[in-house]
Amino acid sequence: RPHWLPRRRRSGERSSSTKLELPRSARTQRVARPWSQLAAPAGSYRAAVEGLQRMLGAIAAEPEDLRWRVIRATNEEFQETLGRRPGVRPFLRCVGFEARSRESLPQGLLASLGLTSGSATERFYYMQEPNMMEAYEAWVAWLERIKEIASFLETLGRLTFQRIAHLG
Repeated sequence: RPHWLPRRRRSGERSSSTKLELPRSARTQRVARPWSQLAAPAGSYRAAVEGLQRMLGAIAAEPEDLRWRVIRATNEEFQETLGRRPGVRPFLRCVGFEARSRESLPQGLLASLGLTSGSATERFYYMQEPNMMEAYEAWVAWLERIKEIASFLETLGRLTFQRIAHLG
């Protein structure tokens, strides 16, 4: 029996607590974090799916528009709609966004978006677009992947709505 499982009570023995306590090691926290996300309200998942679908749908529709491919991690609108939702940050990394500091972004990128102020260590999520002129096939594959993910998220959003609409 693992040390973190509660002991079985013997007859006549009282239970001091029914709460399951896990050890607080770093490994346990890493393993337990995804499971704790399952306890989030259903509306939180729906909002995350809808927000991600809007973002990736916009990238697929206008891949040259940098506004959707550069996200300031501390942006309050991003935090409210997506950043605080369970699983969004790992999902963004999986679809191609990279966490970068201001100084590690391509030169002139932030100026072209009007984001000139901020500290050098400010964090951004950035999705690099392959160079269409130098590697057209890689660019087409990248765009098709984004379109497929956006389509999947749209379908997932419809299914999520159907499943939780009765919950309010």
